[in-house]
Amino acid sequence: MKRPMIDDTTLTKTTLSWALALFLTLLSGSAVSEEDPATNPYTVNKGDTLWDLSDKYLENPRRWPDIWERNAHINSPHWIYPGDKVWLGPGANGSGSATSSGGLPVVKLTPQAHTGPAVRQGAQLSDSKKHLIKSFLEKVGFIVDDGFEGDGIVIGSPTKRYALGQHDTALVRFKTPLPKGAILSIFRNGPQLTDPESDESLGTLAYRLGTARVERNTPEGPMVRILASFQSIHPGDLIARYHPANTDYELLANPPVPLEGHIVGIVGGMEEGGTNQVVTVGVGRRDKAVQGSILSIIQRRTTTEDPETKETVWYPSKEIGQAILFHVGEKASFALLAGTLESVTRGDLVQSANSAVSDESAFVR
Repeated sequence: MKRPMIDDTTLTKTTLSWALALFLTLLSGSAVSEEDPATNPYTVNKGDTLWDLSDKYLENPRRWPDIWERNAHINSPHWIYPGDKVWLGPGANGSGSATSSGGLPVVKLTPQAHTGPAVRQGAQLSDSKKHLIKSFLEKVGFIVDDGFEGDGIVIGSPTKRYALGQHDTALVRFKTPLPKGAILSIFRNGPQLTDPESDESLGTLAYRLGTARVERNTPEGPMVRILASFQSIHPGDLIARYHPANTDYELLANPPVPLEGHIVGIVGGMEEGGTNQVVTVGVGRRDKAVQGSILSIIQRRTTTEDPETKETVWYPSKEIGQAILFHVGEKASFALLAGTLESVTRGDLVQSANSAVSDESAFVR
């Protein structure tokens, strides 16, 4: 299972620092107490990942998006560094609650009994969810059609460095003239998205590397300054006009047209997903999907053998959560998982409340 990666940067401490710390400890006559991860920030060590921190302190590795959501200074969940301060929030080491996150308010979530259609449960676009969605679109990626090679490429930097980052300048080539001050997205195409049932290609996952601003135009092409970098930028990386993330839309429990597709994958290469994780789903503009559509997630049906007749018997399907579409591509979209009751996996069905259901009585909790 692929997990969020971290940089292998190391921190060094001098022998004098350790000796001084030991001396102060002995002088005080008591051992230095560990930081309480529920009320104090955790200091990242070499080898730490959000997945591991979530597993150790929140007792569930799939809750790593909760930690990312609470730490606005983490640009990408794949990159945390030794020495970083990370707020783990409520639930860390069995604690009750926390009141602040060093950047975002922390709200303690507790299970509550409810009645009514499952599609309503957990499907609200709170400020924290809007922040998570905006951060994802601006710092992680988007979906493009197969074969899309952007509107231009990064040529290189006058410094001759191969790996570029924030504040570096670069020469780029663009298909159309660019005015001074234009903002560009720098990205790199990732894996192809395929429908789990038909194997149809649904587009390509594009990883956003950073943003840049046109400083001046030259006969050789525009010179840009990199405003932000979330991964290393290299010559040959693709560029396109920047479009800010939009989180200003209404949630639609009943989209204009019935929608039905499948979970294509869990973003980040994981095999299972849960609440507040991002997934790709096999519905898009061609299906008339729109931002804000709420889709029910129906667990993929499985079979068993009847011990008496030896015939194949299907287990009943059931609804296990909701998905909120927040980025709609031509054939596939990004969705945020909300109110999941069980793990979501590739191949699970997604459908709007106004879709036809073949066995409605089977969709039970």
